[in-house]
Amino acid sequence: MTEKVRDEALIHAFLDGQLSHQERDAFLLEMEKDPALRAEFVELRNLKDLVRHAYDGVEAPTREIVDSNHPRKRLAAFSVAATLLISLGFTGGWLANHHTATTDLQLAAAEQAPRVILHIASGETDKMRETLDRAEKLLDEYRERGVQIEVVANSAGLNLLRAGVSPYGDRVVAMMAKHEGLQFVACDTAIGHLERAGAQVVLLPRTQTAPSAVEHIIQRMREGWSYVKV
Repeated sequence: MTEKVRDEALIHAFLDGQLSHQERDAFLLEMEKDPALRAEFVELRNLKDLVRHAYDGVEAPTREIVDSNHPRKRLAAFSVAATLLISLGFTGGWLANHHTATTDLQLAAAEQAPRVILHIASGETDKMRETLDRAEKLLDEYRERGVQIEVVANSAGLNLLRAGVSPYGDRVVAMMAKHEGLQFVACDTAIGHLERAGAQVVLLPRTQTAPSAVEHIIQRMREGWSYVKV
């Protein structure tokens, strides 16, 4: 087994809650000493995060027999592991920094023409404001380098882009008019969930849509865009 394959298997085992307390502690210590392992952990965890958001609003069957390897059981284990990660905090606070793939400015500095996705799936007004603040900071700092920013909204984060619902609707419209390199993208899947629940969804002017926020983000990452979960 190569070292990369071993590391990936270990990361999956950690995220799925399959390690013992001793193995988990040893993994955390190893990760603090190895920047490459930390980077791989962040990438895999972000992909799991995207998959989890892809199933937001999908109801599980009321009766079902599953085995221990069933995807939903693994998803539940991942949720437990994620809670554990937050509670541990990773000594030195590196998790808080790497959850957003380091800082926005470090992301922008890594490319000649920075391309950054800001992903919001929360309906909290503080998160919405933080998303817009980050976008404006990058756009102002790196305008001359042709920075491109996409704010991708799904789940409850879709409310940021809903006309008559968004607490920052006027600001979003003004930002799109001001910044050529800025685009807001709404998830059609999330829109469908709301409409099936009886809600009328009207998006702010010039907002684009993607069939799936998850697939859109993954495609952008394949194209070299940096990903930031707000």
